[in-house]
Amino acid sequence: MMAAPLIDTTAFSHGTLECRDGAKTQRFYKEFLGVHAVRRRTGNQYIWQGGEWVVVCIAVDKAGRPEQGVENRWGLRVASRRDVEEAYAAAHAQQAQWEIRKILPLKTDESAVSFCLQDLDGNWWEIGWREPDYYDKLFARGDV
Repeated sequence: MMAAPLIDTTAFSHGTLECRDGAKTQRFYKEFLGVHAVRRRTGNQYIWQGGEWVVVCIAVDKAGRPEQGVENRWGLRVASRRDVEEAYAAAHAQQAQWEIRKILPLKTDESAVSFCLQDLDGNWWEIGWREPDYYDKLFARGDV
């Protein structure tokens, strides 16, 4: 039997990213990734895609900071496999325009397709499609 948690959380509230140039980053989020973004006086901004939680983008000077690995990434879901393939083509075609640092190859299996890219600030994004019940099945299987 699983012990009751010490903290009875109900939902995620927010997570954080880093950015160096708020205006450039905001434009990338809105025009390339298609997420809502608002900047604050502090230089920070919030990005949101509906629902109960947001991502806070913290303005930082990245000089001398270690680069993030792709394991630290944010996933964005699209409606279909084809949408992933079109996003992948767009990322390659517009890589210089958006200062995308890296684009990793497409990963495909029977229940999902995705790719990862590293944005101008060094943050990683995974653009992907999964079967609608992918996470239901994952959690129903439990631990390995």
